[in-house]
Amino acid sequence: MLYETGEPASVDRIAQQTGWSIDVVEEMLVSPETAGRVRRDDAGRLVGIAGLSIEPTAHEVRIGDRTFWTWCALDAVGIVAALKETGAVFSTPPNGSGTLEIRFVDGASLSDESLFILGDFDAVNTVETWCPSVNFFASRQEATSWAEGHHLEGDVVSISQIAQSAEEMWRPVVTELTPVNG
Repeated sequence: MLYETGEPASVDRIAQQTGWSIDVVEEMLVSPETAGRVRRDDAGRLVGIAGLSIEPTAHEVRIGDRTFWTWCALDAVGIVAALKETGAVFSTPPNGSGTLEIRFVDGASLSDESLFILGDFDAVNTVETWCPSVNFFASRQEATSWAEGHHLEGDVVSISQIAQSAEEMWRPVVTELTPVNG
């Protein structure tokens, strides 16, 4: 829904589009399983879920006439790959090296920038504590230097190394959140 419209989604609208009851939708949005993986605005409308956001972040995704954002670099690779879309990710690395443009065709990246993936996954609040450290970098050396400078432990991988795993992580999310009623 967020992907299709780029607009915040009310609980009523989510229920209508998915065929789920309002109670089920509300429970899903506040359950411990989704804690830290859902963002709502002041009106209670959904503005981000499972890494996909309609609020700006450092990772802007453009597919056709749609623009959305992701909470981390891994989300960007996984979501675009799972959707099998053609487009680009514009990402601002935290080291201040300028904006990177990462192109995708049918979900496959045409670029091979590096990602730093934080090793200490915090399942409690993913978007606040883990995602800010999972970023694209122009090179493996830049990613390693940034991580060392911030005393972070994790892995530096290329897009090609992580693409299949990222797609597999997001495929069920993309499938599950596809509207029943169009």
